[in-house]
Amino acid sequence: MKHARDWGQVLISAGVVVSGLIMLAQIPLIQADAGYAGIGPRFFPTVVGSGMLACGVLLLIEALTRGFPDVEEGPHDHEPFDRRAVALVIGGLVAHMALIEVIGFTLAGTLLGSCVTLALRGRPVIGVGASFAVSAAIYQAFGRLGVTLPAIATGWL
Repeated sequence: MKHARDWGQVLISAGVVVSGLIMLAQIPLIQADAGYAGIGPRFFPTVVGSGMLACGVLLLIEALTRGFPDVEEGPHDHEPFDRRAVALVIGGLVAHMALIEVIGFTLAGTLLGSCVTLALRGRPVIGVGASFAVSAAIYQAFGRLGVTLPAIATGWL
């Protein structure tokens, strides 16, 4: 059975492909001195750009062949726009960017994760604990790769 092509789905999928291609095209402009770390500053943009490109291609194939039949079209009256959630996530991102050099990566990440937890109406205590654990683990992982992130004290957090 042939489906009616939804051009909105095709355009969004193509946009993801183009975004991935633009990111990958910009990578050669990044200075590539890996130094002691072993991986250079091109590594993560390459991973993200490649992932975007792969996801975009898969989305585009799906949009062109059978579409997304499980996606409801039209207004969603049963799910009103949650301004509080959007404000919490945006506020968390802005606070993270503004405070990362002041309070360090781990605490800034904890603040961001806590804001997202509140936006999703999760349990605040669990959200703070999980955000701290994830931020500390990411800080340690990047430290082992030789990537320096802002710390609160003596480089352990």
